[in-house]
Amino acid sequence: MEFEEEYRNRINRVASYIDENLSQNLTLNDLSRVSGISVFHLHRLFQLYTGEPLAGYLRRQRVSRGMKEIAHGSSRSVIEIAIDLGYENTSAFIRAFKKRFGITPKKNRDFNGSTLRLWQSQKSDSKNQQQAPNRIEQRAGFSLLGTAIKGYETRSFEKAAQKCFKKVISDLEACELLTQVGKPHAIFFDDPDLSFSDSMTYFGGFEWFQSEKPQTSNLDLFKLNPSLWAVFLHRGSYKNLWQTWNLAYRNWLPLSQYDLGENYPFELYLNDPRTVKRESNLLTEIYIPLKERS
Repeated sequence: MEFEEEYRNRINRVASYIDENLSQNLTLNDLSRVSGISVFHLHRLFQLYTGEPLAGYLRRQRVSRGMKEIAHGSSRSVIEIAIDLGYENTSAFIRAFKKRFGITPKKNRDFNGSTLRLWQSQKSDSKNQQQAPNRIEQRAGFSLLGTAIKGYETRSFEKAAQKCFKKVISDLEACELLTQVGKPHAIFFDDPDLSFSDSMTYFGGFEWFQSEKPQTSNLDLFKLNPSLWAVFLHRGSYKNLWQTWNLAYRNWLPLSQYDLGENYPFELYLNDPRTVKRESNLLTEIYIPLKERS
């Protein structure tokens, strides 16, 4: 598993380099040098672990950066944004934008919904599913007792999660409730590629088996309704979780027989990072809400 973790870390390095240089004319040879992996193997491994070809990721990140800037009220014109992102002209950017999101940049200024929902107007850049879910299951509704922390850095909520669970565990210990809670989870509300990092919310907490939150606690209670879920198992560092999320959302889901359900997606942490000696042994389940495609 160690070699896989190393490859995943190198893919992170490539993704970060792309994100920081979207206005540049990036080539596969450039990205190969950044990763230290041959062009052939980099292309294959990137698609294997993220469900997306490198060229597709680059195209999507460029138009996503434009969508994010426009949706958040940028004072720059569409042509300024397009040229900065490497498009030859406004028309090329508008075509790519409409193909990706199903709306024009002008209409995008009025968008105020959850950015997770925008996947429904997107198509996978791969013709084949790279990985099926570990299972599809019907799960009863449940509640989490926890708190929300903002912050998404270098494609990861790891720092926010550490702050979040430190606060949650401290509160539960002070209220003598730590032995009464279930497994740790985290709920997500937006697509990180379509939202600014400092506005992204991480809600982490423990499963709570009563209908109301305890009066002695300062934590919040978040309830998820019964739903059908696709469950993907991620092995390894939390820094690389985005790769499995990407595979689930941008590869498997568009090519499946399902649409995105009404619930929010979440993570379930199967082991405790404080007791796991190697990051490569961390186990996380990713739950994607589903409904049958009409």
